[in-house]
Amino acid sequence: MNERPVHLVVTDDLRRSRLTVFFRLLLVIPHLIWAGLLGSAVGVMVFVDWWVLLVRGRSPEGLHNMVAGYVRYVAHLEAYLFLAADPYPGFYPISEGAYPVDVEVAPAAPQRRWVTLL
Repeated sequence: MNERPVHLVVTDDLRRSRLTVFFRLLLVIPHLIWAGLLGSAVGVMVFVDWWVLLVRGRSPEGLHNMVAGYVRYVAHLEAYLFLAADPYPGFYPISEGAYPVDVEVAPAAPQRRWVTLL
């Protein structure tokens, strides 16, 4: 098992457009609504994934990829909102496109059931 399965990668040039910085909070409102709706669904998926981990000892690829995609999406959104990245983020959470601030999540690996239970 990888000791650090999640990595934050930053490849931005730190140049910002003054106009988009000024209106950034307004531009991000649709993303915040979408992230909240997706977050509710992902919360249910994490609960289901916890039970699957208890039974099988491994997270299903689909659930793992969706939760990892949501983590990447929220990282893109927060990087845009807090001026760490300049391009407007996409709405699709499982996209593999390049973004200046990204999160790399390792593939699903076997987990210990007792640790998952506790």
